Amino acid sequence: MTWLAADRHVAINTQKIALNALVYLYHKVLGVELGDLGFTLANKQRHLPTVLSVDEIRKILSHLHGSNRLIIKILYGSGLRINECLRLRVQDIDFALMSIMVHDGKGRKDRTTLLSASVVEDLKSQIESAIHNAVGQRQQQFHAAAMAGGFVLWLNDGLTDLFDHTLARLCMKSAIMKPESPVRVLPTVIF
Repeated sequence: MTWLAADRHVAINTQKIALNALVYLYHKVLGVELGDLGFTLANKQRHLPTVLSVDEIRKILSHLHGSNRLIIKILYGSGLRINECLRLRVQDIDFALMSIMVHDGKGRKDRTTLLSASVVEDLKSQIESAIHNAVGQRQQQFHAAAMAGGFVLWLNDGLTDLFDHTLARLCMKSAIMKPESPVRVLPTVIF
């Protein structure tokens, strides 16, 4: 156990797992009391993250354009992780409170973080583009479903996908749509 801490420099939790495995082996399998092992616990390793300076971020941003630039600005300005940023939806952004709601982040937890003022205008234009693309995809789905003889409910505004789940449930309850009809929900992701 001391070898794990001193020579292998393992984390304290790794050492605890090894200790629990030994205790289980001796107690449950071999039927022998283990007693005092007299080992050294691993030190808690403090790993400080590497943070880029403001000048380094400026240099990186000077080489980026479009949505890639916006993604990096959101990552740096709001403290999001890459997957959290790429899964952002229109309804996760609150411009009035200047906040971003992150769903299913690290540890499968939800959290709210700040929206950097420097990304607001670019983010609004990206959202407009995402909504426009979602509307185009809906039109293609409508045409494909109509050609296949299916039934599709379509509203002519770009915000339809914000209400898709509720709309689909209402349609099924009121028998406008048969429950066995496929309902495809397209969430409006920003990127």
